[in-house]
Amino acid sequence: MFDDSVPVPATLEAHRGRGNYRGAFASRADLGNILRPALQVSAGLSREARVEIVDTLRVRSEIWVVEHLGLVHVFGAPDSLADQIIARERPDLTGEDEAPGASTLFFSLEARAS
Repeated sequence: MFDDSVPVPATLEAHRGRGNYRGAFASRADLGNILRPALQVSAGLSREARVEIVDTLRVRSEIWVVEHLGLVHVFGAPDSLADQIIARERPDLTGEDEAPGASTLFFSLEARAS
């Protein structure tokens, strides 16, 4: 049993066994920005450095990333530090009604800034 943040989209069910589904991000750089603490990295990184964080955590098998329809979907290895960080970053969906047909949680630094 997995501790998903939101339901896994039907198109990604083939990846179900990869870990806890943590939603969709606008880019690997956005995901890397959130995951900085997993590598004890501070703020102020270039886009390339943030992408490198994602790549490093993938190699370590802490996350599994699937790029689909222009979004970066992430599964976190249960009990990994990276998974715990992403789980803390997600908005609290407890008791909230999702929009009809909503199947993923979408994160974007650009959207948060506006």
